[in-house]
Amino acid sequence: MKNILIYLAIISLFSSCIRHKDLAYLQDSRYLDPYLSYRTNEYKIQSSDNLIVKMTSFDSELSGVINQSSNSISLTDPKGFLYFNSYTVSEVGDISLPLLGDINVGNKTIYEIKELIELELQEYVKFPSVNVKLSNYQVTILGEVKSPGLKYYYDSKLTVFQALGLAQDLTPFADRRKVKLIRETPNGTMVMPLDLTKTNIMESDYYFLKPNDVIYVEPSKARSFSLNKSNVELIASILTLGVLVVNVTGGN
Repeated sequence: MKNILIYLAIISLFSSCIRHKDLAYLQDSRYLDPYLSYRTNEYKIQSSDNLIVKMTSFDSELSGVINQSSNSISLTDPKGFLYFNSYTVSEVGDISLPLLGDINVGNKTIYEIKELIELELQEYVKFPSVNVKLSNYQVTILGEVKSPGLKYYYDSKLTVFQALGLAQDLTPFADRRKVKLIRETPNGTMVMPLDLTKTNIMESDYYFLKPNDVIYVEPSKARSFSLNKSNVELIASILTLGVLVVNVTGGN
């Protein structure tokens, strides 16, 4: 019985240990030339995206018609900011602007949309200047991170590591070799496995994230043991009690 307890203690010790190489990113010794990995195709607008359109011109009254009010909404309220200050792209790729009506922006870049709206506005005003921003820069991070959930960002480029920084990094129980990137595409949902211990992730087409991406970080085996630790402790307690009962009984 005592041997069983010793055996369980050894298993418990080694199963709960997290090795150093399980905690490190980019473990191989390969180094990349600067910017070699920048395979960032400019994002193409899709349905359900939210666009903020601002126009400036000599006609301030016309500019006020195009520009949606943002006086009561601040960046501290991202959902409200998106809802009240943006135009939602329809299923067919249109946004409906005052005066101009429906304009198809689907599968176009921000710069292409800017030029398109400026061209349409020239019929009504001289020298219009249009600023277009994608407002739904957000990713969802789940699994073994310290702060999971929906994360907003305000930069057109976001790497996998920067996204994990928004989630306050991985927990010690995260399996850095088993990270999944879930992305909605025109052809359906795509799931791409990522290995954060390999330097060549920076050459991947999935190193830079896109709006509405989801990152899921799988738990390591150490996490599985940690969750079942109470069961192991219960079994050990029962065995210990059994040893005490046997010893007491034998002593009598």
